Amino acid sequence: MVALKEFLRVSQIIAVSAFAVTVLQGPALAQSSNLNQYQYSTDGYEIPIPPVVVPPPVYTPPAPPPPVVVPPPPPVVVAPPEVPRVPVLPVVQAPNVPFFPQAIDLTNAAPNVRPNLPVPIPPLIGSASDGLQTIPNNQFPLAKNLKGKSDWILVRGEESSVFQRPNPYTAKLEAGTILVSVRRPSDLALVLTPLGEIALHSDGDVLLTYTGDVLRIYNISALGNDCKVKFGREVIGENKSECVKLKVGFEIVASTHKLGRVDLRPADGVARRRAQLLNNGHMAISEFSVQSVLSNSAVIVQIAQQSTNAKEARVLSQMSKMAAVLNYVNSPYGYTVEGATGVASAPGKQPL
Repeated sequence: MVALKEFLRVSQIIAVSAFAVTVLQGPALAQSSNLNQYQYSTDGYEIPIPPVVVPPPVYTPPAPPPPVVVPPPPPVVVAPPEVPRVPVLPVVQAPNVPFFPQAIDLTNAAPNVRPNLPVPIPPLIGSASDGLQTIPNNQFPLAKNLKGKSDWILVRGEESSVFQRPNPYTAKLEAGTILVSVRRPSDLALVLTPLGEIALHSDGDVLLTYTGDVLRIYNISALGNDCKVKFGREVIGENKSECVKLKVGFEIVASTHKLGRVDLRPADGVARRRAQLLNNGHMAISEFSVQSVLSNSAVIVQIAQQSTNAKEARVLSQMSKMAAVLNYVNSPYGYTVEGATGVASAPGKQPL
């Protein structure tokens, strides 16, 4: 009992002590809170302390993004125009032609218009006989060599022409004008005429005319050995045959009679230069303008205007390209065109 009384007494003392501490600390705490706002002067007056004004933060705009630098487009490099590759025509030195005695050069046989005026014609090197070369007879193809594909052997003639096709590889001309063309994959065609035979290999074109006992052969595009002609005794005058290679851009004329001026330069619109008689006047060779043949041959003009055949279009394209090449390589100057009156036009570049 005594212990309980002692416990209660001690508890009251602790409670009273705690209350006293609270009462004594209250003013001090209040005074310490006022110190944040007032100061005291020496005479005891309170001096207010101005509030601390914190300036607002200075707004700094964000830095602009760096400018986007667009690299300039690369310069457009224009390739130089392609220089057309001009095929180099083989230069064949013509040997002495044994069956062409007494060759007569008729290059300047045409009457000149106002001959006292100077004519700017570049010199022509060589003679017309450079356009052909004799070859052994065994180099001329035989009938047994006609084989392979024949789809690209084309024979076209004028409406008045008389010709036959004994087989897909052969054409037989009796009268008129025909165009014979061979393109790969076909390899060889043979043309029979009353005065001789013509062997034409691939990628070659020839125009043939047989009128009034005169055979005329134009080699339009056959290069090298691709155009071969074999004449019989009707032209040679002996019981034998002779073979020649005809160069591209040259025309050979043959007949059983001696050729005259009208035979050498007919009024057919074809431009010619450098004519030469051969074989005692029964043959002649001259250089012609391929472009003039393409523009004045009735059969070629008809094909160009009316044909829708892809093969014929390819043939025309190849002949036109060859005409441009020959003009570039051999010069378009110096040709003459026989007029309707039989007088040749002035030498020079012809408006073909």
